[in-house]
Amino acid sequence: MNILRTMYEFVFYFIYRRQLVESKGKIGPAKHVAFVLLLLAMFLQIAFVYALARFCLYNGFKIDIAFDFGRTYSLGKTAGAIALAAPFWYFMNKHFTNDRIQEITDHYNQRYSYFYTFLNFLKFFAAYLVPLLISIFLVQHSIVE
Repeated sequence: MNILRTMYEFVFYFIYRRQLVESKGKIGPAKHVAFVLLLLAMFLQIAFVYALARFCLYNGFKIDIAFDFGRTYSLGKTAGAIALAAPFWYFMNKHFTNDRIQEITDHYNQRYSYFYTFLNFLKFFAAYLVPLLISIFLVQHSIVE
């Protein structure tokens, strides 16, 4: 669990620090943009776990656990998505308080003299792209025909 926490704090700080520059030092907008993009990273990782489970169940036991969301976006689907995202938003607001954000900022400011290095860019994009690409591959290989 500590690895996930560290990874999410790294992703949060990566976005937050850049957004502070963009918003000219305003904490509120930077914090909320970082929340939204961190939610996206969490969603991609949850989708990865789902794709892995679907791949294993389909290839091992011929059980398909595909969801059918259809091609239209109704009010019910939108409300359902908001209902799923609301608890994440709430807990992120509880975890990333202004004091906690200051701790994270101090930690990374002490650790790195220059934060945006090539290795840090790779770590950041790995949090997004690796789960996405592996999920696409696994879903393509577990499609019922």
